[in-house]
Amino acid sequence: QAQVQRQKILELIRNQLKVEFGDEIAVELSRENDALRFKGEGLFDRGSSDLILSKKEVIRKVGSLLTAAISCYTVNPFQENYQDCNPYGIIIEAVQIEGHTDSDGLANRNIRLSTDRANSAYFEMLNNNEDFLEFRNIRNQPVVSVAGYGQMRPVASNGTIEGKAENRRIDLRLLMYTPVNTEQVQAIQKNISEGLKLAIEAVTNEP
Repeated sequence: QAQVQRQKILELIRNQLKVEFGDEIAVELSRENDALRFKGEGLFDRGSSDLILSKKEVIRKVGSLLTAAISCYTVNPFQENYQDCNPYGIIIEAVQIEGHTDSDGLANRNIRLSTDRANSAYFEMLNNNEDFLEFRNIRNQPVVSVAGYGQMRPVASNGTIEGKAENRRIDLRLLMYTPVNTEQVQAIQKNISEGLKLAIEAVTNEP
């Protein structure tokens, strides 16, 4: 159920972006259905970590859509009724904004470049959605995080121009919380009618 809901969240964001921006941004669902992939060439100039001015609006919209989409599946002060929108107690562990590059250039520089790009996307979302910092997982940790992987996680061959273009990207990845046993699942589902904050006890009180 968590995997199905994760895919629905990502598809909803992708579809809304396509409706609003059309071909202005290249965005697709990962093969594993766990992330949205934004072509880096469409967001940044080659070798730069600064968002292209015309694409800042797209990233701000991603932040708004993400804020609305994860409210039911995180601990936050804005969601009033979890029972109706999340009766199964599905919880997001983390939302990762990941930067990736192709294999051109030095590996260490690519790690820095990818991290800087992920940070640029994150701060653009944050500037337009200050509530980002209020969304927490069941361990009471902020769900939104940033990572840069440089050239270490290619999704296509770096031996072709087309493959390199695929690898220069930003990924928006949803990681779902996995309960350790059936009792924890039941406790979370029982407490969710009163809010996810109570569900934290189902985890922290585990031996």
